Amino acid sequence: TEIYTGLSTGELLGGGSSQVGAVRMLERFITTHPLLPAEKLAMENAIRDLLKPLARQNLAHAPQTLAAVGGTATSLAAIIQDLEEYSDEKVTGVSVSLEELQSVYAQLGRLTLEERRRLPALQAGREDVIVCGAAILLQAAQLLGFRKLYVSAWDLLYARLALSVD
Repeated sequence: TEIYTGLSTGELLGGGSSQVGAVRMLERFITTHPLLPAEKLAMENAIRDLLKPLARQNLAHAPQTLAAVGGTATSLAAIIQDLEEYSDEKVTGVSVSLEELQSVYAQLGRLTLEERRRLPALQAGREDVIVCGAAILLQAAQLLGFRKLYVSAWDLLYARLALSVD
């Protein structure tokens, strides 16, 4: 998981990577679906602890906008929109509120793998890791103090360009 802060000009101010990832959290904490409350809490605490130093470093630059790129963010945007089929075009540029993120995370945590497989917007093969990715994204947004984030299926440059015309 990477968190970077930059200017609208493209200048990078700071940031870096952490040793938290959806697959790593899944392997380390989750034994069953739906999630067990104790495992969910342990995972959330570990994510928070791993992201805190990186969040602190980024907060020093007073970030104004949170752009989320990658499979977790795009999958969650598709689920939140209740898309019948995943589409890069339909998820890119979508604004997701912290409340929506919390709600979809809670919903996914209550579902079995089979129930997640039946979500039309969730790409095949993501049903086990999506809830861990959602936990990471939620913790990052909370640690950085954001009430919403913007999603991009492509890259941060594209996200920055899309946000600059928004």
